[in-house]
Amino acid sequence: HEDINLNEVLAQTITFLENEARYRGIEIRTDFEKGLPFVASDPAQLQQVFLNILNNALAAVPDTGRVEVKTSQASPETLAISFSDNGCGMSDETMKHIFEPFFTTKEGKGTGLGLSTSYSIVKSHQGDIRVTSAPGRGTCFRVLLPLAPAVQARPGAKPGKGEHRRAGGDILVVDDEVHIQALLREALEMHGYTVATCGSGEEALALLKKRA
Repeated sequence: HEDINLNEVLAQTITFLENEARYRGIEIRTDFEKGLPFVASDPAQLQQVFLNILNNALAAVPDTGRVEVKTSQASPETLAISFSDNGCGMSDETMKHIFEPFFTTKEGKGTGLGLSTSYSIVKSHQGDIRVTSAPGRGTCFRVLLPLAPAVQARPGAKPGKGEHRRAGGDILVVDDEVHIQALLREALEMHGYTVATCGSGEEALALLKKRA
C-alpha cells in the first residue's frame, strides 16, 4: 500500500467515464473537500471500487440524468466518499443482496461481481461501504476509509460483529474467455473460495470426473 490522494484518484477515475456520460447527456458533478489527509491503499484497487460504483450509477440514471461525487472528512480518523444519483433506485429487498457475489439486476449484462468485489476491497482496507435508496428516488453509495496512520496501526484488524465474513468452499468457473476467468477467480478468491477455471463444458466435466 502507498499513501493516496483520494481526490486525485477519483478525478482520474471519472475521466474514464466522461465520454459515455457526455454522450448520454448525464452530468457528473464533483464536490471534493480540499486538503484531505491521505489514505493507505493500492490506487488500482480504489479505482476499481470507484469504477464499479460509478458504472452502477450510470446504468441506473436515465439519459440527461445526474451523478454527484463528494468527498469529505467524516471524522478525525475517517474519510467519506459519496456517490449519489437520481436514477431508478432500489427496493429494500434488492439492497439486502446488492453486495453478494453474482447478484445482479442487469439481466444478461455483467457478472454481478462488481459491487461484491468493491465490498471486499473496502473491507480489506478496514473501511465500510453503505447504500441508501428507494424506488424512483435514486441511490447513494457511501464509502468510508480510514486515514493512512489508522490503516498502518491496524494491519491485522478482524471483522467486527455484524460484518460479512469471508465465505469458503470450492468453485469451478467455466468461460471461454481467459480474461473473464481471471476476473471471476480474483473476485471469488477475495471472498475466500478456492477457484478452478476452464474454458468449456467438456473441460469442466473432465475436471469434475477427476475429482469424483
